[in-house]
Amino acid sequence: MKKHRIIAIILISAMVSSFAACGGSGNSSGGNDEKTYNLTYSYFGPASIGPGLFITQAAENIAKKTDGRLTIDCYFDGTLLTIWDTLVGCINGVADLVYIDATVLSEGFALNNVFSMPFLNTPPGKAATDLAYAQLIKDCPELSAELEAAGVMWLSIATIGGYHLFSTEVLDSPAKLSGKTIEGIGEGGRIINALGGNGVVLDLGDFYMSLSTGLLNGILVMIGELHAFGLYEIVDKHIIFSNSTDVNDHDAMWGGGLYSPPMGMIINTNSFNELPADLQQVLLDEIATLPIVIPALDTDDIIIPAIDFITSRGDEFFFINNEARQEWSKSFGPVLETWYDRCDAAGYDGRAVYNHLLELFDK
Repeated sequence: MKKHRIIAIILISAMVSSFAACGGSGNSSGGNDEKTYNLTYSYFGPASIGPGLFITQAAENIAKKTDGRLTIDCYFDGTLLTIWDTLVGCINGVADLVYIDATVLSEGFALNNVFSMPFLNTPPGKAATDLAYAQLIKDCPELSAELEAAGVMWLSIATIGGYHLFSTEVLDSPAKLSGKTIEGIGEGGRIINALGGNGVVLDLGDFYMSLSTGLLNGILVMIGELHAFGLYEIVDKHIIFSNSTDVNDHDAMWGGGLYSPPMGMIINTNSFNELPADLQQVLLDEIATLPIVIPALDTDDIIIPAIDFITSRGDEFFFINNEARQEWSKSFGPVLETWYDRCDAAGYDGRAVYNHLLELFDK
């Protein structure tokens, strides 16, 4: 493991422990409580990919570190909660602990949708962006307060990865998006529309056929999905929003992006507060490694294979650095203003929180 990733584990663990501790005082019995506790975890995806592999190992580690006093029962493939039931199910206690992604998060919360907003400047690589997200939660307690008002709290947050534009033709400027249909998950569709294209949202299973038949001209996704869904067989033009032009700089290639939607884990606040303080800490420490463990898994399984395939084939890359990005980001005003208004209506200063995130990117 590289030195900067070890440092990142330490920093993220400290940050997440700090903002999660604000969610409640917890049980003060420390290590003297021999009562056993069981949590249920729900993930809408399979056990065989990053989030599933992570929680399976985390549950084993937690049980071992607590001598069986804290165990986690894991449910995959939406067998306990479907993706659209994830948030409500955690709030209602159907599941104590859930994996949550940008789509579900933005549906339920206004201010926390800051993590899905388009970036005016290219952020750092993925590891640094993950740190910035964790630091933002620590610096802006209203982010945690918004979740806690609904009865849930953050345990860990990271980025899914920077979303870049992959296409069957050269779309390296906003002007070239006119009349082009681009798939964009979550805020991606709004971003594409703001840039002058036609943003649509399709099921993941429809990406391949839509690209191969020309119904789609491109997709706005993180680079690993080219491998995960076999999309690299079709797209051969890659518009990468990064200040690095080294295709083997995996952290940079996975970071950056027009935007970088979040992933993470939240827990029912009551479920967390019912745990003794020592078990809370074990849970926090273990789950805080999510931003490190999942990227390590995915880098080997989907990031490197995707990059190796498209570079060996001789695909075209178009790198959009901070200077070139200004042509794109000047169109983001309407997207941001709509979100600012949503935050205002909910009683939050979204503009201040967003600007602080940009400041963290510059540090």
